Amino acid sequence: MSSPAPEDKKKEGEEHHDDVSMTKFCLDAFKPCGKVWIVLIITVLFGGFLFYKLEHEKELDEIARHEEEMDLVHETFLSYADELIAGTMTKDELWDYVVDNHEAYVSREEEWGYSASCFFAFTIMSTIGYGNVAPSHVLSQVCVILFAFVGIPIAATALGILSKSTLVIMEYVFSQALGETRIVFEHYDHSDDGTLDIHELLPALQELGMHGIDQDKVDKLLRQNLLLSEDDLKKPLTYKQFKLLVESCNLKVGKIARRLSALKAMAITMLTVILVAPVVYVTLEEEAEWTYWEGMYFIFISLTTIGLGDFVPSQVSSIIFHLIICFVGLNMLALTLSMAYEYFVEQVFYLYISIYRYRNIHTYIYQ
Repeated sequence: MSSPAPEDKKKEGEEHHDDVSMTKFCLDAFKPCGKVWIVLIITVLFGGFLFYKLEHEKELDEIARHEEEMDLVHETFLSYADELIAGTMTKDELWDYVVDNHEAYVSREEEWGYSASCFFAFTIMSTIGYGNVAPSHVLSQVCVILFAFVGIPIAATALGILSKSTLVIMEYVFSQALGETRIVFEHYDHSDDGTLDIHELLPALQELGMHGIDQDKVDKLLRQNLLLSEDDLKKPLTYKQFKLLVESCNLKVGKIARRLSALKAMAITMLTVILVAPVVYVTLEEEAEWTYWEGMYFIFISLTTIGLGDFVPSQVSSIIFHLIICFVGLNMLALTLSMAYEYFVEQVFYLYISIYRYRNIHTYIYQ
């Protein structure tokens, strides 16, 4: 038996590369992310340490003063209560005192613990800015500005790499699950009738690498590879015929199928995140008694960088989970919305082409 030609060996190598295992593909896609995660974590930890040192000690002093004020107000209230009993003070006067000093009865909790400071550093890097805490003196405010100049570009670059790697993996998973050839076929089946006419088949073949192909070349290709008669050439191709044509011509559909499945993959991934993440928040924020709706509302407000600050994670485990979700999801949501817009414009264009063709056919029939 003769040995295969070099070109055949090359094709075999290409096919093997195209059919690479899902595990290896995912590992290769995530290779750039290791260093990115390290840089992000170091930046967040450094920012947390910086703001912790700047704000925590000052906050402890303010809490101590507040507790002293609480004790003083409480002692004054007790003395006024004695005067009320003795009849030297009226109820209205006592009530006015309570109203004027009610804020002193509200105990203050630490807002600048180390985990909270890291979370604050993250909100600067991601530009979410929840607003639940803010620097209290000039030095901290200056450090916020300097940290933003460094942290925002780092976060933007890192989030771009992370979202791109995640997108590549989701494209691959969905294209394998749905079938690569099926994805390409359905994308160019603009009439949604389960077939490809010549106007739909030509751009599909051009996209698959057959540049410069025209209708005559397509007819010749169909005769040679599918053995179609002259009558069958006038009929649109079914999916089975298109798949046979792709296989007989050794056309590579993997890369194109992954690109075409990107919007569906991203949309389903983001929908899953928005629906599943609230369950985790409800579990981790048990003390705050978050509801499922509040968790969903919070994740949407975060990933869209609206960051109203009416809900923020308070537990360390919840903060870590939220950082991971945001690091992966921020750019993914932006990519999803961008691809959805492009898809909408593309569908409007195809609708216009369909209407134009229908109008021309209608005019030709009735002339």
